[in-house]
Amino acid sequence: MSLLNNNRKTNLLFRQFVGTGNALLPENSNFTNEPLKNINFVFDTEIQNQEVPLTLPNELRISQLDICSNIPSDSSFNLAAYGYPQLTFYKDIPLDPVPGAASQVWFKYIDISANPLTNQTNNLLIGMIPFKFDDINVLDPTYLPIVKRNFAVPPLTNFVNVGAPNNSPLYWIQNANNGLIQFYASTPTLNANNIQDITSSGVQDVTKAPTLSFYKYTGTFGTSVGSGSGGNVDSSAINLKFDKLNRMILPDGFVDISGTNYDLSGNETVRTYYTYNRAQMFVGYDNLPILDGSAVDHTQDPSHNNIKYELDVSGNTHLNGKLV
Repeated sequence: MSLLNNNRKTNLLFRQFVGTGNALLPENSNFTNEPLKNINFVFDTEIQNQEVPLTLPNELRISQLDICSNIPSDSSFNLAAYGYPQLTFYKDIPLDPVPGAASQVWFKYIDISANPLTNQTNNLLIGMIPFKFDDINVLDPTYLPIVKRNFAVPPLTNFVNVGAPNNSPLYWIQNANNGLIQFYASTPTLNANNIQDITSSGVQDVTKAPTLSFYKYTGTFGTSVGSGSGGNVDSSAINLKFDKLNRMILPDGFVDISGTNYDLSGNETVRTYYTYNRAQMFVGYDNLPILDGSAVDHTQDPSHNNIKYELDVSGNTHLNGKLV
């Protein structure tokens, strides 16, 4: 007989939540005595490397785009024209039932002929923005999905918004992490409201499927900067904005930022032709510093009659103000 009862399942979830392992299996064990910590791995394909704005202008919220007559049902609208290419709005997408879920859990196949069909890479709802991501606009959250059901008698259709999450009679919630819409009503109640798992040759009857309007992250994933253990740091493959960077103080190593469109705002970011401080400071030399691939090559530093000065200025010089 398995000892994996509900109490032990609860222990497992709680210990993951507080950051401990689950090596002590007795039900009365104390989580503070756990000898191991919990480790959550984050895979490269799960890292969204473009920023999702906390809120959007009123006209770009789901509640407004859903009623926009210029966006047809069962279609998508990318926000690149508004400066958010990483966000795509999907309107009135008819959902598919998760097999074996008694009409209570729904997602959306990207390719109905995929094999295996229920692989999460084939789920359009993966990447949904959680409704509470915008925790500022309480009355009209930017990313709150809209669920609709057919209020007509099939085969007629009249899809209408069923209202806020966790409300009678359907009690729907968004499971953004797993790309699911879940209904916590009984199967008979759902079926009576035209939410019913009825498929023919694997295709759901759309008159008995809920529809969903939602935002999804459709930007890029992952990071390619590699290890940060030392040496050069090449951030050319990352879309970054260095905002309010006050100083760039570089020792004998150097940083390669070979991309474009970087905002390095702040004091002392650009220091003439030169980007490192030493006992000898050279100003106005277009070819300095000389880099050997891993550090600054000081054998190429200029000298005058084999003398290196604390301040060496090349070219025409204008000094204004009091010199002490």
